[in-house]
Amino acid sequence: MQTRSPETDRIIYIVDYDIPRLPQSRIRAFYRQMAKLKARMALFGKMSTQSVVITSDRALAEQVFSLAVSYGKGNIYVGQPLSR
Repeated sequence: MQTRSPETDRIIYIVDYDIPRLPQSRIRAFYRQMAKLKARMALFGKMSTQSVVITSDRALAEQVFSLAVSYGKGNIYVGQPLSR
């Protein structure tokens, strides 16, 4: 059994992605799929347009990463905020 600590509760996932601008249909398809992902996960509000998603939800991070690599490039990082 894994125990939780304040440190593991504060883990964040950072996904950055680079989707080629051409052909434009590719980037439109990516953002359509991102919109569907947001709807499935009941996420509301705007997402960053800086090609980065920061979340404490591992499943969301993995899904965004998977989507990114299917349309372009992606990286996923695990981090811990320095501020409390």
